[in-house]
Amino acid sequence: MESIELARHASRIGVQAISSLPPLGPYSFEEVRAYYEAIASASEVPVIVYYYPAISPGVRTLEEIERLLEIPGVIGLKFTDFDLYKLSILKRHGCRLVFNGHDEVLAAGLLMGADGGIGSFYNLIPELFVELFRLARQGQWEQARQVQQRINELVEICLRFPLIPAIKTILGWTGIPCGEALRPRRSLTVEETQQLRAMLRASSFAFLLDGAA
Repeated sequence: MESIELARHASRIGVQAISSLPPLGPYSFEEVRAYYEAIASASEVPVIVYYYPAISPGVRTLEEIERLLEIPGVIGLKFTDFDLYKLSILKRHGCRLVFNGHDEVLAAGLLMGADGGIGSFYNLIPELFVELFRLARQGQWEQARQVQQRINELVEICLRFPLIPAIKTILGWTGIPCGEALRPRRSLTVEETQQLRAMLRASSFAFLLDGAA
């Protein structure tokens, strides 16, 4: 299994922890748990599991999440769901490390107990996520909400297009060429690329086009 080889490789090169999406598709809870058990067994560093019911419906309940967290070597999880009440219960039950998943609700996730976040848009505007995290840690929730609204302006633009190709396209415009999305994801069409460029130029994120031809 490729994920096992990657876990072993990561352990050898000195990373502090590893993480992996769950198997994508209609796998059972026991199959998902066995997947994470195999990764944790192969890894010599801590493992962070994913709770992402939209793409891995085999894990749904608090009890199932907590069973994943009981796997030896697992230290926490990325919580990609809008049910932030469930996130707060996990923290109350003693989960020591929870990362918020959906970028558009990071402020709310931190308010409900998340220790940090992992997300796609961090690649484009990391400075805004750092600022939001700083404000949340200082209890300045109104200011954090305002930064979240700014972030969500970009999220709303990108969600009008295939998301991963859109992010990769913008990264290329900022001077970080990172190739095409892996198949079966497609690239943006010429028309979509033009539309994305025009929407960014009309937004507060026109600076992301500074490296664009």
